[in-house]
Amino acid sequence: MRAMPGPLTFLVLAVALSRSVGADSKTSLKKPRPECGPPARLAPATLERLYFFAYVSTGDPALVAQFLSFYATRGVAFGERGRARLVIHDASHKFGGAAFMRVLLDHNVSSANVRAASLYSSARKVAAVNAFLLEVPSDGLLMYPDVDEFFDAPAEAFDSAAEGDGFVRGRFFDRVAADWSLAAVARDVPVWDAFPRRCLATGALFNGNTKKWMLVPAVFRGARVAYKNSHTVKVAGNASDWLEGRPKAHISHYRFDARAYDGLKSKRAVYAGNDTDLNWAARFYDRVLDSIDASASPPRLTAAFQKKVQCRAACPAIDALKYISQ
Repeated sequence: MRAMPGPLTFLVLAVALSRSVGADSKTSLKKPRPECGPPARLAPATLERLYFFAYVSTGDPALVAQFLSFYATRGVAFGERGRARLVIHDASHKFGGAAFMRVLLDHNVSSANVRAASLYSSARKVAAVNAFLLEVPSDGLLMYPDVDEFFDAPAEAFDSAAEGDGFVRGRFFDRVAADWSLAAVARDVPVWDAFPRRCLATGALFNGNTKKWMLVPAVFRGARVAYKNSHTVKVAGNASDWLEGRPKAHISHYRFDARAYDGLKSKRAVYAGNDTDLNWAARFYDRVLDSIDASASPPRLTAAFQKKVQCRAACPAIDALKYISQ
């Protein structure tokens, strides 16, 4: 079992957070914002219809553990056959090894809900999610996050949609460590505490898509819904423009952790040299990689990034004592 960091580590981190993100005594008296704590469970009527898909890499088991815990808390039934589909990407063909398998077992993921994939591409992801969506009952709802995307909008956003047409749209807020470093994800420190900054980098600095469907119905207006890519869907008739106007709920995007630099380089290599659309993706990853000072120890976001990026109200500083006592 991995040893917990010492009390001094967490005390230093707490002081840094309080200075860096502007925590004050009034913040702790307010009701915590959904993105700053564990998620609320969805209503039983929503969960009866909820299905889940994710394409997961074995390269960051600590993040996968937090990802599974987060969505299990929301009510995703990973242990119920057919309710979820986790496609595990592992180029080594070893299925992540014993450590990764332990993560799946610890979170009660049914083996019937797991598939293996040795190759990764956006086209393969789209094909896999659409194949699963065809298995979802016609009255079902699908939630499809990437492993670094935590759909932390209030439960009411999903429950209201379940009573309506089933669509919930979200907007990315890139979560960043208080000191701008690419911090390691620890299984025992929630990511919303470890990455309190909420910044608008994906769209404003990297020219990426900041919107994503967090929940979609299996069938809309009598026709099956299908994904065009990880962010957008195809729907019947002329409904696309109507759906575009939906309000956007909160998505915490944990892109900038300790494995980010190597992961981004790997993704860039997948897209480089392909057709025009995929070359655009390679250029996107180039812009993200340029924002990281990989020579620093630990690597961190560059001074230029820190100067240019706009950030919204950060989550409060962590309570170091609650981790020391565990």
